Amino acid sequence: MAIESGRLDDAFELLRSSSERGHRDGQRLIDRLADALLLRTAQHLADGRLEDARQDGNKLMQLAGRKPNVAALLQQIADAEQAQRDRAQYRNDRLASVDEQVKAGAYTIGAKLLGPPSSDDSAGAAAAKARVIELIDAKRMVVADATDRIRTAVDAGQFDVAINIIVGLKPDQRAHTAINKLLPFVIEPLVKRGRSELASGRLDRAVATLRLLQPLSTVSAAIDELQQCLSRCRTIREHLAAGRYPDAETELVLLSQVAGNIDWITATRETLTAAIGHLNSVLSGPLGLLTAQSPAQNFHEAPGVPTAPSSEVVEHKHSTSNILQVDTLGSLLLLTNDVVTIGASTRTSSIDVALMTEGDSGPITVRRVGDDYFAESKAAFSVNGQRVTRRLLASGDTLAVGARGRLRFVKPVAASSSAILQVTGSRLARRDIRSVVLMADSLLFGPHGSHFRLPSVEVPIVLYRDRSGYALRQLGSQDAWTLRAGESVVQNDVRFGLVEA
Repeated sequence: MAIESGRLDDAFELLRSSSERGHRDGQRLIDRLADALLLRTAQHLADGRLEDARQDGNKLMQLAGRKPNVAALLQQIADAEQAQRDRAQYRNDRLASVDEQVKAGAYTIGAKLLGPPSSDDSAGAAAAKARVIELIDAKRMVVADATDRIRTAVDAGQFDVAINIIVGLKPDQRAHTAINKLLPFVIEPLVKRGRSELASGRLDRAVATLRLLQPLSTVSAAIDELQQCLSRCRTIREHLAAGRYPDAETELVLLSQVAGNIDWITATRETLTAAIGHLNSVLSGPLGLLTAQSPAQNFHEAPGVPTAPSSEVVEHKHSTSNILQVDTLGSLLLLTNDVVTIGASTRTSSIDVALMTEGDSGPITVRRVGDDYFAESKAAFSVNGQRVTRRLLASGDTLAVGARGRLRFVKPVAASSSAILQVTGSRLARRDIRSVVLMADSLLFGPHGSHFRLPSVEVPIVLYRDRSGYALRQLGSQDAWTLRAGESVVQNDVRFGLVEA
């Protein structure tokens, strides 16, 4: 009666628990119920009720086993379930892509990816689409309103107000094309104002202007440049407060190279030079007689009152030099002084790096100041084809010496103060030397990111100076091997030899 009345689930439970299942009458009832379930399962599948179809299919399996018609229907259910999962995954991927575009401020692209509502969408998918479309429309309204207010503020010259409107937006709204198009009209006048305040010496106002701009620093090199100038100003003041006058003078030089010729910077340098001269005069008087050393030596050693570096080329003792011979690299000329001279080998004066080249361009001095290197000469020389008398060197710059001599300045490891002069034109007196090392602290030999590449070395080998001269060790290890002139050391199957230049 349960089968006849359509109560197939009740009939299934009665037959499953009945002891009559094995009898002939029970088997006939099972066949009737299986036929009825087969029809109902097919109807569930046709109507898209996959969960109901799966439940009836499982009951069919228990009643009739994997008969051909049952197996075929179950396969259809499995195919429909997989297609449903694929559609759900596609929708999820599409929604994820839409979310990425919306976060990037590309609302139009996001809306296109989402697509219009479709009759094929499930109730959940349709609701999700509606929520996203509503969110995009709301964001568009916010951007449109902000765009109008920013334009009004810019037209009125109220750039501070425009900045505050931009900063108040969410990251995706700030990234919208409409807002990005307005950024130059807001940033450029404020940067110009900040630079004008810097030039006039009103650093307090320049700092206040920079604070307005800082939230947008990632989108403007001009803001970064202004920030660099003001940062150097703070560093100069700190050096002056601590009595580190040479460091302050160096920072002033770097500041002028970025900010340009500004009157107060020039006046500050002149005042600083004069002050140091007065201090030198004081220490050259009776106070200098308190020690057996010369007044100049006393002044150099007095804490907080060192002499200021001169922009003129100064005489110096010949650089301490050695030749380092490294397997696969050849010979490297090591120079350890802070100041080295470069010139043509035809000159009679003693120079550290003598190139076999014609023409007399005059000696060029390369001076290390902290992590920076300055090239200077009394006579004009060429850097990257431009004639200069003083230049802050950047990695990749090429210095011309005479007619054919060329040296390429590189700093392969930014964290190290050591630099390299690669001989790219002419040659040194020793033909095997193709690189001159301006060694400050240490050198790295090994994989990518070292001063010199040794592909076979996985852990970098460090060469550094110690009391005995030089030493080698693996990066991260405390075990060291002293390297003396006339001797060699093998590290990671690489031989390092040291000879006097």
